[in-house]
Amino acid sequence: MAPERFGNIMASVAQRMRAEFNETAAVNHRGGKGATREEIVQDFLKRYVPGQVEVTGRGEIITADEQVSPECDAMIVDKSAPRFMDRRDYRIVPAECVQGIVEVKSRLDGRELLDACEKIKTVKSLPKIAYAPPPDDNLRQALFHGRVYSHTPTAGLIFAFDSINLEELGRQFADWCGRQDVTLIPDGVWILGEGSLQWLAPNGRFMARPDPDSNLSVIRADPEQGNLLYLTIQLNALFAYSWMRPLDLQMYASFGSDGVEIARWGHADRVGGDPDAPGA
Repeated sequence: MAPERFGNIMASVAQRMRAEFNETAAVNHRGGKGATREEIVQDFLKRYVPGQVEVTGRGEIITADEQVSPECDAMIVDKSAPRFMDRRDYRIVPAECVQGIVEVKSRLDGRELLDACEKIKTVKSLPKIAYAPPPDDNLRQALFHGRVYSHTPTAGLIFAFDSINLEELGRQFADWCGRQDVTLIPDGVWILGEGSLQWLAPNGRFMARPDPDSNLSVIRADPEQGNLLYLTIQLNALFAYSWMRPLDLQMYASFGSDGVEIARWGHADRVGGDPDAPGA
């Protein structure tokens, strides 16, 4: 009974999200309408991502080698992330602290699908290099995308309220993904109440992240329960086991002016020091 109750709860959540989406039709300005619809998805994510990460609104990602991402609709970040800039509706986050992004679309067609895929590819390509060295040789590693990582790679999902025909959407998505490195493609596509594009292992088992042997499956949602239950399952699979190595924030110093050194004193030159001591 527990899975059925959970499914019923998520079906109610889906109905509420659909009603909120329909209400946004009253917003005249395109930018305001888009931002309001993104907030609907952000609110859902805040309720259902695992507790060791948090969800931000719009923002951008920066790297220690001075790259900057496109604007992201929603970011899922480690709770230890420093707040370079954190306003109510915008945040700047170091790449090392970003565990995932979600791109939000009102209606997913071929053009919007390509836009979201390319943005996720760009974000996944951002280097995560500003880590403090481990205190010993025990560097944590894990297998993602069929490769060994010493950090959690950034995940990327696409969420839409409506879409073109699911099978046609899947065909276009498979065509785009087939021309990319598996580490850079979206980890899933979700259309509220309609269906999803998910990665499956050769044995048919669901995979939170694709690897080189994955198959793309087009799944039509149950008309009674929708598909938010399965999206929640993927969110848990992606982020419940994510971790972050200690951030070396000094590597971001090049983003600002370090200033010009005009003087320097050694330890022996401080007040009370002995300038004649060895090493002075």
